[in-house]
Amino acid sequence: MKRTVRLLLIILSAGHLVYGQSKSIDSIEHTTNQNHNLKGTWIIEEIHYIYSDTTYEVPMNYKGRLMINSDSYSIMYNPYGSTRESPKSLSDMTDEEKLYSFKTIVFNSGVYKLTSTDFITTSEAAKVAGFEGGIQYYQIGKEGNRMTLTMYDETYPDGGKPEWYGKLKVRFILSKHR
Repeated sequence: MKRTVRLLLIILSAGHLVYGQSKSIDSIEHTTNQNHNLKGTWIIEEIHYIYSDTTYEVPMNYKGRLMINSDSYSIMYNPYGSTRESPKSLSDMTDEEKLYSFKTIVFNSGVYKLTSTDFITTSEAAKVAGFEGGIQYYQIGKEGNRMTLTMYDETYPDGGKPEWYGKLKVRFILSKHR
């Protein structure tokens, strides 16, 4: 129970986490080519939250999107993978319903740069106020129309690091949208 509560707190505080590892995903090699060809729309199929001793896999019943063009990106997903419950009244939500809505969606958009192995994003608009200017580091794995992005680092605009840094990696399993 303690581990579950801790995992949920980390998911909510980081806002971009997932878990797991499977044989088919292991076969996607990490890319070392500058010509990554990441442009387009990618469907988030799964999120894996990877700890040193445990990997949690979250299938996406409610699939998110990562959109990449020549100089910018946008990502949106539900970190729990489940279908979100609608409030009783969209125009008159309770405080509980607002909090639930906030916790069950993640979105950032901004600019990115590529290195030989990494996709590095800098947020210009973020769900969490104050994360504008924050940087996220993802290792790229790509094979055909499938890709993994493994977030291994995050730096806040003030230079600080999240509580999960060094303890958790978040792997996104994506497929190219048409």
